[in-house]
Amino acid sequence: MPLSAKKLAAIRRNALRSTGPKTPEGKKKSSRNAIRHGFFARDLIVNCPYLNESPADYDRYDSVITSYLRPNSQAQELLAKKLTFSVWRQQRLITAFLSHIDARVHILSKKLPRNSLLRKTLKEADLPFSLSSLTLRQLTAHLTFIGQGTITDDPLSQRLLKYQKALAREISRLLDLYYSLKKDEGSDR
Repeated sequence: MPLSAKKLAAIRRNALRSTGPKTPEGKKKSSRNAIRHGFFARDLIVNCPYLNESPADYDRYDSVITSYLRPNSQAQELLAKKLTFSVWRQQRLITAFLSHIDARVHILSKKLPRNSLLRKTLKEADLPFSLSSLTLRQLTAHLTFIGQGTITDDPLSQRLLKYQKALAREISRLLDLYYSLKKDEGSDR
């Protein structure tokens, strides 16, 4: 059914008013709307509802890793910085994954039968859920039994797990490279 001229004119008038944020602060805030896990974020520090990162936190990571590795050359310092960045991204991914799992548990638990003891337990838990592994296993088994799948069988969980494996490989490779460089330069650690 085609739109009437009156309806089309109203749509066009409304479109002129809703053109998005105008201020730099509004534009910066709206640029964060699509962040789901921050893995591909352009910024080192990401602030979104579940990733409240701060420069001080990153500096703390950097100082802990640098003090442990004790780099003695510029090449070692560069590898230590890359390692800090990779560990930071891995922590960001873990935070995003746990937040996603909390939301998924909340949604899937609503599919449990009303009189289920497991549903009552989950309902009484404070958000974010702090489930024991037994409760998580029970929930997964029950949801699988009633045909709802498992907690981590959704596409986002699978992607996050894939990214986590890639980061673990990257961290391992950087550590191997770092210690190889240390050995070649004759350092003590």
